[in-house]
Amino acid sequence: DENYKDINKSFELALEGVRLGNEKCSHMVGIIYQNQKDYELAFKWFKASEDYDMSSYEIGWAYYFGKGVPRDYTMAIQYFKKVGHLPEAQRMLGQCYYFGEGCVSDKSVAFHYYEQAAMNGDSIAMGNLASMYYAGEGTERNTERVLYWASLAASKNNVKGYYFLGVTYAEGKLLLKDDKQAFYYLHKSATLGDAVGQYWTAMFYKEGRGTEKNKSLYLEWLKKSADQKEPKAIRELNDYNHRGIIFKC
Repeated sequence: DENYKDINKSFELALEGVRLGNEKCSHMVGIIYQNQKDYELAFKWFKASEDYDMSSYEIGWAYYFGKGVPRDYTMAIQYFKKVGHLPEAQRMLGQCYYFGEGCVSDKSVAFHYYEQAAMNGDSIAMGNLASMYYAGEGTERNTERVLYWASLAASKNNVKGYYFLGVTYAEGKLLLKDDKQAFYYLHKSATLGDAVGQYWTAMFYKEGRGTEKNKSLYLEWLKKSADQKEPKAIRELNDYNHRGIIFKC
């Protein structure tokens, strides 16, 4: 198998680099083990090269998700702050402060870190900024900034970027209301697994907004959303199961 040969070749080259004292190669060995889901060995290799910035980030990631070591949010924050110039670390610090993981929840601090990460090109942080501007979390509500960051995030195939572009077109507060465009972007977010996007995709199929009414697709997306515990989808599905929905196509 060619992929297997490529992995072995990469592993051999990385080990040769390790023997020559190259910390980047130690990190590469850790990544190979991480991709093979051997998180304990991956963690050991990252620790062996923790002076290399990306290894420190991966150590923080391991502590945050409990991969190869017991989950420890405090240690995760320590390592993310150590490499706080990296956009990935900035975004993870934003996540810690947003949810209060290893620290007191502080949406304004979360916003600050997400903004740093987004300014450094992190697409997930861009989507999170769009969400925070939309909800007025950690900052004032600002529909123009929602559109700005959602557009940038969507250009990088980010699920929240697609979702908030869809919402912006559906609401018609900043952009001219356009159900077809709204459906296009909401459907994009749904296909990437966003539970709320899946719910709204189902509702657009139910109502024939921006697309033709389609009962089977309505139920398909509604069930996907409900499976992810989206409350609106669960209520809608329960309503359908009890009373049924009449489609006039």
